[in-house]
Amino acid sequence: MQSARHRGRQHAGLGNIPLSANGQPLGTIRADAQGFFRTVLKTAGAAPGYYAVTAMANGAPVQASFTLDNAAPLRTAEGGATLGVILNLMSGTPPPPAPSPTPSPTPAPGAPAPVVSQVLPNQGALDQPAQVEIYGANFQPGAVARLEQPGTVTALRTLYNTPNHLTVMWPGGLQAATYAVTVLNPDWNKGTLSYGYTAVDLTPANPADDLYGFNYELTSNQVYEYVGEPTWVWFVVHRLGGADNLTNVPVRFYVGAPGLTDPATQATPIGEDSVATLPPNSWRAVHVSWTPTQAGTWELYAVIDPYNAFAEPAGNNLYHRGVQVKVQTPPDKTPPVVDTVSAPLKTSSGTVALSITAHDEGGSGLAWMDIVMWEYFPSLRTWLATEESGWMPYDSTYWYRMGYFSGPRYFDVWVADTARNISAQPGSALVNYLKPDSFIIQGESQLYLFPLTQNAAFSADMTMGFSFDDADLYLWPPDYPARNYWVSANAGSAAEHITINAPVTGFYWLEVYGYQSAFYDLSVGGVANNALAAAVSAANPPRTTRVGLATEPTHLYRLSASFERIYLPLVLKNMGRSASTEVKTRR
Repeated sequence: MQSARHRGRQHAGLGNIPLSANGQPLGTIRADAQGFFRTVLKTAGAAPGYYAVTAMANGAPVQASFTLDNAAPLRTAEGGATLGVILNLMSGTPPPPAPSPTPSPTPAPGAPAPVVSQVLPNQGALDQPAQVEIYGANFQPGAVARLEQPGTVTALRTLYNTPNHLTVMWPGGLQAATYAVTVLNPDWNKGTLSYGYTAVDLTPANPADDLYGFNYELTSNQVYEYVGEPTWVWFVVHRLGGADNLTNVPVRFYVGAPGLTDPATQATPIGEDSVATLPPNSWRAVHVSWTPTQAGTWELYAVIDPYNAFAEPAGNNLYHRGVQVKVQTPPDKTPPVVDTVSAPLKTSSGTVALSITAHDEGGSGLAWMDIVMWEYFPSLRTWLATEESGWMPYDSTYWYRMGYFSGPRYFDVWVADTARNISAQPGSALVNYLKPDSFIIQGESQLYLFPLTQNAAFSADMTMGFSFDDADLYLWPPDYPARNYWVSANAGSAAEHITINAPVTGFYWLEVYGYQSAFYDLSVGGVANNALAAAVSAANPPRTTRVGLATEPTHLYRLSASFERIYLPLVLKNMGRSASTEVKTRR
């Protein structure tokens, strides 16, 4: 494999930048004054497999990766004749006039090493790029995340949010394995979480199968429970992969002291419930009744498949969450009710207004509200809770930051009264964030979700930012595969367009697929009765794998029990900038 040609995007080139693939030198390329450089890697005769390409700009590595196989799309840059994989890279600053020697990877003395404590989600499909959130401490701007053991795989992108939070995109084409997750700071200090991420094979020929859950989806009815007062304990069983339905999947519940590793022998049983039918790539909620007998701070435990009756990994079947039990029952025990939560179905703005109506039925009066944001993760085929506002004084309007990435969000709103009774159900609103000038990586799927009634007009239009961009549009009906999907997959940077009248009522997934890495703008509306046929001819090979499955999150979440505290408005994933600096004291 070798570099065939390169070019800058706007300005005259600067510097000769060494380029290598899997540690083997390929030559040098030049970057423009903005630090942008691109090359076509000739792949004739190259062995199939994973390739990590590194350019040393200003003495620091800038990396990208791709997987080469018989189906790898080979393209040419404008005006060129060489077939290969187009590689676009951007250094942090323009390169110097001459290459600098590679620095020795010596950690800076006295600087704290990064700590990786959690990866969410910690597993995903191996055949497509997968977004994860990495939480820990001492992350620095410019940090790079990697998968290690087996091999070393550099993230396609690592976005710095805060010193405790990174957003990372793993590449597709991984081995089916469990990897250590490493974060390398620019000062060469690094931290590692062993067994941090598992890449699983979900292809129909050889689907993995795993039962799992989340600690935040283990909850009781209220944030405070009371001695002698009956309540319910809830948990959600998720399934990743699988080929056939599972039946009678049991979950056992316990209560005990925090920090137990074997609740079957160390804690008090509460009860057992089972999922009657659990299809592949789905979730179901289970619950048992519980009457607390002793006040204090306790831990709830849930064990999936306690009898090991199903052939799936058992290492992630234990979940726990704290609960506070009080002695004195409040005079008002009736929870308030969320009547409505409304918001626009789509927005291109970075903020959205949530309009909330609620009422209290117990007489003590509305006092608080808590908002949880859910985002869809295609590699896991499910929704994850990514933000919680914490308890705030109740208000009928709340402006919420959408975060950095395009896609659908569900906003769940709970309310509490003065006696701190929590609404039994949240109110919920779906919002699609159509971020202007979005970027998609080759092989990545970015999804949007639209509820349509039968015969409703719907259209989607997508334009590319540059002549070398290429992304495609897919629209998946709610009754797929009984009904085929619609596709617009023009070659190169040609605009994409789909328009239909919905044949059935339900949720329709709109998918942007990165045939090549691309900057794109997406607009959605309703138009006339001119539907594209599902069998429309496509210049790019059409996809056959639907990654948009669950149309709603579980809406089960263990809310914070802290009401009186200093309130800082929620800091969302906005590249490290705070949404507000106003400080309020809760009383």
